[in-house]
Amino acid sequence: HLHIYFNVHRSNLSMVLEHLTSLKRPTISPLSDPDWYAINTIIRKADYHKLVPRLSRLGQGLVVHEPRQVLDIEN
Repeated sequence: HLHIYFNVHRSNLSMVLEHLTSLKRPTISPLSDPDWYAINTIIRKADYHKLVPRLSRLGQGLVVHEPRQVLDIEN
């Protein structure tokens, strides 16, 4: 799994959430500009190359990947 985060405009938020294959559910935080949100989530490594270009386009910018070890914890 990989940890990614990016910003998205309110107008693209629902489209981003439709395409996002997160491990559980993403964290969505409002930014200081009320039209923008920060998305923070864990995705499968296998989905990375397919998702990042799409998320970058919908997020209108940068998608940051943090190369940390993400441990799968079952509930």
